[in-house]
Amino acid sequence: MISRREFLQATAAASALVHASGLGPLGRVAAQQRMNYLVNEKGVDPNVASGIVGNSWHEGAGFQTSVLGDGGDSFGEFQFNKKGELPAFQAWAQANKRNVNDWKSQYDFVLDRLNGPYKNVLEAMRKAGNPGASADAFMRGYERPSIP
Repeated sequence: MISRREFLQATAAASALVHASGLGPLGRVAAQQRMNYLVNEKGVDPNVASGIVGNSWHEGAGFQTSVLGDGGDSFGEFQFNKKGELPAFQAWAQANKRNVNDWKSQYDFVLDRLNGPYKNVLEAMRKAGNPGASADAFMRGYERPSIP
């Protein structure tokens, strides 16, 4: 179990990213919800959770669960691409009777992937030691944007 102090520090880091974006209170509430879910319900390390939440905010245009990107080729808070993770996400959602537009479904899928074929990314995030380095490890190992 992590300390309340560690949780608050990591949550503050994720919220600071959202605040700097100019999204305001609703963005901070969304970041807090996601941090609570990952850390308190899923047992994710706070630095790892911050890295995931920060990337979700950026990729999902401010936590929009059904946003399309890349000319319609990518979907959701993590911009699952039709040439990459989108088919796997859709199959996972169908098999698990989950709604693809639900942010918890998207996060649970990412956690499933980080504990499976992307476990090297999760390990890099754990070793990163701070939210920024964790976010970078997630971006480079899982998101792999064309422009980092």
